[in-house]
Amino acid sequence: MNRNLFCLILLLSISLFSSNRMKNMKPNSELEKELANFPKAKKGWDRWVILVDSKAENEPNFQVEIIVGKKMMIDCNQHFMMGKIVERELKGWGYVYYEVESNGLVGSTKMACMEDKKTESLVSMPSVLTRYNSRLPIVIYVPKGMEVRYKLWQTGHTMKSAEIK
Repeated sequence: MNRNLFCLILLLSISLFSSNRMKNMKPNSELEKELANFPKAKKGWDRWVILVDSKAENEPNFQVEIIVGKKMMIDCNQHFMMGKIVERELKGWGYVYYEVESNGLVGSTKMACMEDKKTESLVSMPSVLTRYNSRLPIVIYVPKGMEVRYKLWQTGHTMKSAEIK
């Protein structure tokens, strides 16, 4: 194959791949404009943002699970972070954002571990489910040292009936 033709095909492939990825991403100026409505993070806090891709008319069938925690070396016990993720209303806009209420304390079960082995894991507080909306960012304020992760959930396509007993 001609070297110039190969380079052209490679450049076109990269261009198509990046343009498909960019379709679902908000331009920085648009995102910055939306985030300007939200308060800046307080001292000692970080503002985390989740952006989800458009699902067109199927967005009511999806939800976003927000998970907040911190990475720690843990043993075989079950570990959990004290605290909660609280939904707050952005006054005057009707938007919501989330704020963590936690002092970072971690609890665990007290089982005897057979091995003295520790692994790094995210120790998290109870998660929160929120609606899926690709038109607005999901904004979460978290104390420094904690991190935010998320999962996407999708409903089934068939509705089932409950029974009267």
